[in-house]
Parts: sequence; C-alpha cells; structure tokens
Amino acid sequence: MKKAFYLIIGGIIIFLTIVFLLFRNKLLVKGATQHTTGQEVRDIDGNLYGTVAIGNRLWLDKDLQTSRFNDSTEIKKIAGDVEWAMTNSPAFCWYKNSEGSKRDNFGALYNWYVVEKKRICPTGWHVPGYNEWIEMINKLGGEKIAGQLLKEKGNIHWMNNSKTITASGFNALPSGYRFSDGNFFDKGQNVTWWTSVSSSAENAWAILVSYAGNSTYAIPYYRKNHGFSIRCVKDTYINSNDSSDSRVGNEH
Repeated sequence: MKKAFYLIIGGIIIFLTIVFLLFRNKLLVKGATQHTTGQEVRDIDGNLYGTVAIGNRLWLDKDLQTSRFNDSTEIKKIAGDVEWAMTNSPAFCWYKNSEGSKRDNFGALYNWYVVEKKRICPTGWHVPGYNEWIEMINKLGGEKIAGQLLKEKGNIHWMNNSKTITASGFNALPSGYRFSDGNFFDKGQNVTWWTSVSSSAENAWAILVSYAGNSTYAIPYYRKNHGFSIRCVKDTYINSNDSSDSRVGNEH
C-alpha cells in the first residue's frame, strides 16, 4: 500500500510540475513577444525573412543568408582553412562549405570583420549591440530561461531539445560555428550570434545558446575571425511615440 501511495504522490508532483512549467513559460512570452502579421523583409540577395516582435523591438525570424553587403558589394566566400585563419577582412562561408545550410535555413557564418562594416543587414536594420541583446533576453525572462524561448520549438534540428515547451517565434537554429583556424563545430548543438561590439583589437562580444540548457551566454573573448551567425534588429522601435534610432548608445 505504501508503495502505491508514494507512486500516486510522485505522479501528482510530476503532473503539477509540468503544468507549472507550461504556465510559467506562457506568462513569460505573453506581453513580451508576438508574431507580426504580414511583415517580411528581403536582403540584397532576395532571401526572404519574417519578423517577430519582442518587447518594443522587431527582429528577423532567422539568421542572415546573404552573400553581399546591402550596397551590393560582394563578401568574399572562403572555403580553405588556412585562408580563413589568416584573413582580417570581411568573409563568410556555409557550414562545412555546404550551401545546403542555406536551403535548411541555418544561414551563413560570417567573421566579425563583416559586422564591422555596418552594411550587412537589410537597409533599416542592423546587427544588434550587446545592450540590445541583453534587453531582448531580459524581456524573455533573463539569461537563465531566455535560451529555451529563443530556440526553435522541438528537436528536429536541436539535439535533446525536449525541454523547449514553448517558443518566442525567434526560431533559433543550431547552426554551429567556424573556429578561427577554419574548422567547423557543433551544428545541431549550438548557435552563436555576433554583436556589433568589439571587446579588444582581436576579440568581440557574441551571444551563445546551447542544446545543453536554457541559458544564454554573453561572451566577450571570441576571436574576430571566428565564423558565427548574424541576426538583425530593426533600427527603430515599434512604439510610434519613440522615433529614436536604437543604434545610439549601443556600446557595452
């Protein structure tokens, strides 16, 4: 009898825990995030992106896929490991040099020298700075929980992603990255986005989300010739009463 009683109690506790998590996550998303209807953006290559509102900001709903700056200037595509490691000028690649990453919506991987030019996002959009990322993360409940809400729902692309009960519409995919020596790592496990903020002559800030937990990580010491994803945010705020340009005062 005791064993049956404890099994029943255990089952009730598990059920209540699941209900609590569902309710908590819905509360976090409600009021902080909504899909915008019919608002789409094209980059200079013609790639189409949806948009998602988080707080008072509008974000693209997937990572950049463009091979050109928004003034039509070509970005150098580098396949070779040695050339990638040696370059200190704008460059991009596809994960393991397979353009299938574009077809699968994972986007391209760019070094930070692309970000530095301030012309990679569609006109009217920009690479978010450290402060803009942190503002958005806080809107989704803070660094301990926001990673879960940023991820694409389910485990089609993410390894061990069963804990993602709900999502914000940001649709983060685990695109992996290219190390500064040219090697590729962690597709299916992690995504890292550049910020627009340099932390030293050699390094810049980036935001990491991993399959291994629900957190987001702001990291200042990534080499500028790493290959990371880029997500764009609109220059102006959604609130029509705030006409300021969000890029002002965006240094960490």
